[in-house]
Amino acid sequence: MSYAINMLKTMIKNMNPAYIFFEDKTIESAAGNSISLIQFKSYGIDEAAYNIIYLVSIDKHIIQGAFNCKYNDMDEWKRAALEIIKSIKLE
Repeated sequence: MSYAINMLKTMIKNMNPAYIFFEDKTIESAAGNSISLIQFKSYGIDEAAYNIIYLVSIDKHIIQGAFNCKYNDMDEWKRAALEIIKSIKLE
């Protein structure tokens, strides 16, 4: 998973070097699955955005998910987004 998330981060950096990356994390879901995630600030036409992209491994498959909000709203949404990501159950 760390290889896949690092490759994804490298691709995003190459597409737009101006993006600012924050702490990379690996967290555990409620079901015990390992979730790797990257967090970064991106820029749009009129406003910056806070982004989380995460990868979860299930058997031989990788599932990718994303969360984003206005950068100015990051403090309000970050904790809730991480809690939702942690709650992922794969059945």
